[in-house]
Amino acid sequence: MSTQDPKHPASSAPEVEREVESEVEAIHVPRGQSRARYVFTIGLLIFILVIFVVSDLFQGAFSRSGRGGEGPFVEWDHPRLGRRAIDDRDFVLERRRVEDFYRVLGVDRRQLRELTSDENIARTLILDELACEAGVEFTDNELRSFVKERFNDAATYAQMLNAAQVTAIDFQEVLRRMLRVQRYEALLADLVSQPASAEIEKAWKEQHKQHSLELVTFRVNLDDPQIAAKLPDQAGLSTWYDGLDALRKRQMFSAEWRPDRAAAELAYFNFDGGDASALIARYPRPEGADLDQLARDFHSQFAHLRFRRPEEKADAADARERLYFSFDEVAERAKAEALVHAALLDFANEMRNKGAAGGEVDLASEAVSLGLAFVREAAPKSQLDWTAMSTIGSPVLSEAVMRASRGDRFVSPMVTDKHLILGRVTERLEAGPPAFAEVAARVEEEWRKDQAYELARAEAGKLVEACKPPLVDGVQPQPSANAADFATKAGELGREAVLVDWFDQSRLPTDVGEGESDVQHFLRELKLGARSALTSVPDAVMGPYTSTDKQRVFVSRYIGNREPPEVTIEPREYRGLESNALRASREQTSEQLFGRAGLERNFGLRFPRRVETPPEGEDGAPPAEGQQG
Repeated sequence: MSTQDPKHPASSAPEVEREVESEVEAIHVPRGQSRARYVFTIGLLIFILVIFVVSDLFQGAFSRSGRGGEGPFVEWDHPRLGRRAIDDRDFVLERRRVEDFYRVLGVDRRQLRELTSDENIARTLILDELACEAGVEFTDNELRSFVKERFNDAATYAQMLNAAQVTAIDFQEVLRRMLRVQRYEALLADLVSQPASAEIEKAWKEQHKQHSLELVTFRVNLDDPQIAAKLPDQAGLSTWYDGLDALRKRQMFSAEWRPDRAAAELAYFNFDGGDASALIARYPRPEGADLDQLARDFHSQFAHLRFRRPEEKADAADARERLYFSFDEVAERAKAEALVHAALLDFANEMRNKGAAGGEVDLASEAVSLGLAFVREAAPKSQLDWTAMSTIGSPVLSEAVMRASRGDRFVSPMVTDKHLILGRVTERLEAGPPAFAEVAARVEEEWRKDQAYELARAEAGKLVEACKPPLVDGVQPQPSANAADFATKAGELGREAVLVDWFDQSRLPTDVGEGESDVQHFLRELKLGARSALTSVPDAVMGPYTSTDKQRVFVSRYIGNREPPEVTIEPREYRGLESNALRASREQTSEQLFGRAGLERNFGLRFPRRVETPPEGEDGAPPAEGQQG
């Protein structure tokens, strides 16, 4: 064998030597350069690189006000084991694991910063150690159930983990800890958080606080002479109608509002009595086609429309057999109808392609030549009208026509319980308001209502304006009046101030009849949203408020509030109040025991080597969470 053979050992030996030499020569100095200077440069680059890679260590060693020196980063006092400590490295690792956990859950950066603060990480570690010693656990089954509920399925869970580049083991370990801490905290809070009956009574009184006010009502009067004097002619009413925004017009004329409508021409075949010979002759099945499979596919797809049993089969093996004829029971009929359906699909494709190419499509003559029935509906119909159309109307047809009107306007072939239908939309009208000429009388009526409402609101506004005190330093104080002034100012407008005596804010009416008093209508508006009238400022004049039916406008003068004179708590209400009080007590207990101040007071939590950052502005911007200034 020649020594020039690249596979020969003699030929490969020099290459191996060169590889070894390159490994031994750790620093190769370019020709013409000083070796000492070059080595110094490389060393400096390595030093800078190390600083950035292990910045935490350098930061601890050289930071002016950070974690310099020796000793733990976190210390706390265990009730039984005494002093516990965590060093920098372990604390940073714990923070990173918790950050990974919250990233999988999709927590945003701002929340993440708070959740992974020094105090929150330390809190979790302390409570977890206490929970473990107390025997509190979260089982694998409970953990599995939680993960399933949170992520719905395994694929989503894996996707979230992969996106965050977190392993399932790491995520579940932190999750188990978080749930264990949560359970321990809840169990401990339950032991010491029993709400006092006085707290429950206090909460009930707050919910049932009573209020009193005076009320002036401005009725909407359609017979006001000012309205008749300003009534415009038909052209003016039309201009007003056209100027209404869409939402307001829809509210006013909802009964007359027109839905989407479409006109169409349709060709169809009647399964019962139709002659499909010409259609099948023009569009036969290709040679070698599996006609039996074609029929089975047709039966499978349209059994619910074409092969439903007149009565359910009691001894059927399954629901499908109970409701529909099996293929074997209707095989011949399925084969005949499948051929018609396949031919109609070919006809539809030919018409669609011809129209797409710009050709003229005469659907009427084509339908007649194939023995199909034809109908042209020139007047646009709504979806409801297409459903109710005589002979071929159905929900299937109406949905197909409206869908086509929003697309290419070709009504694709469909199977109904009696017909095969295809066609095309010839016109579409978008949903919208009726033409003015169709609702001229209603427009005048709505104009009168609108004007009467504006007049009532303007009168109510006058009362509010009359109760405004003078400007103070260019600022307008809250309108206010004592009882005498309020009655006088209302009287000047021809209105009377009515006293609304003490009423329970939790027992406002939700339904009020048209014949009931103005006070009852106002109390209903308080229930629905006019709560600003129940201000805490006596003599405050509030409004105007409009009733939901726009028949009344109100202005109120607040008198005051009081606790209910009697406490009558029903059993169901007591249970709700007790539950709310217990929840608040738990939160308060948890904060007292395990809040930041609680951890420092109860467990001696401290960060020995952490120097608190000075307030912003004294020494620059605050550092990132967990980083020292």
